[in-house]
Amino acid sequence: MKSVRLMVTAAALVLGAAGVMADNDIDLPVNGDFRGVPSGYSPAPGWTLTSDGGSARILPTTDRDDFALELQATPARSQSVVSGLHQCPGSILKLELKVHGSGSASFGYEAFDAARRVVAADRQVVPLSAYDQKYKRYFTLAVPAAYIRIRLTAEAGATATFRDVDADISGLGAIPAAAPGAIAAPPAAPAPGAISAPAPAAVPAPAATAAPA
Repeated sequence: MKSVRLMVTAAALVLGAAGVMADNDIDLPVNGDFRGVPSGYSPAPGWTLTSDGGSARILPTTDRDDFALELQATPARSQSVVSGLHQCPGSILKLELKVHGSGSASFGYEAFDAARRVVAADRQVVPLSAYDQKYKRYFTLAVPAAYIRIRLTAEAGATATFRDVDADISGLGAIPAAAPGAIAAPPAAPAPGAISAPAPAAVPAPAATAAPA
């Protein structure tokens, strides 16, 4: 009986360890609800507006504790915001968000080596409508990376409003099955070489204004 109990205990430990491994996602500290500043501020806490000639501003939503980030691009160029650099402990990035607007938008990542040089990048382009569309995308990081950042973009001529942005990194070797309506990413092919992409210049934010009554 003692040996049977030992076998059962060992099996339970193995299953418990498997459960921990299956749920080891690490949330990236991305402020995806864009709280922390009054409406009208640009661009958003923890994000940098790239110097592409467009604009960004915080908008209130129907949720009292939630805000959205509106990006407006010029007719000739896209407009992006990028998150800060975060450590990249895994090989699969899950990115979820809601977006609406006119034209098209994209969301994705840029991965960096220890010297903070871009070694990989990928994105998903989506058409926009007047109503929020929810997207979930799994990106496979084929090139080992030390850091990662998220990029949200309004494509040329578009106005895109993002909210509920959530990102996490997993070390699992397989991409989980996509939920109905989600976009599943195929494994990315290894990059032929490093992609040179200088960090965007920060655009100074205007003075914060009081939230509308």
